[in-house]
Amino acid sequence: MHGALNESDADLLDARLRAAGGTGPVLVLADNAAIAAAAPHWARRLQGAGRPHRVRFWEGEADTAAIAALAAEARGFGATVILAAGAADTLAAACDLAAAIGTPCVIDPASDSGAARV
Repeated sequence: MHGALNESDADLLDARLRAAGGTGPVLVLADNAAIAAAAPHWARRLQGAGRPHRVRFWEGEADTAAIAALAAEARGFGATVILAAGAADTLAAACDLAAAIGTPCVIDPASDSGAARV
């Protein structure tokens, strides 16, 4: 995770969210470093776009039961897209969560990872 978010990362995030479609709520799945670096940025961008959001801390690998619990939370919130930020395990869990609930997963461009971009 970069120490500071720059405008090009912010613009790329906006573009990725638009490409994902929908205007509904966004569930952010992120690790501590990503939350510390980007939570104010997400709040500004998502509130500015009129998209409710919730930030959910996650670190480590996720098993089937953990993904099921996250899916129940995401469905209850009405998430229409998952925004992932952080280390590779967090990004993988976010992609698994998105697949479980049938929504797109957008990787925050400020996340340093070799993970595939969805």
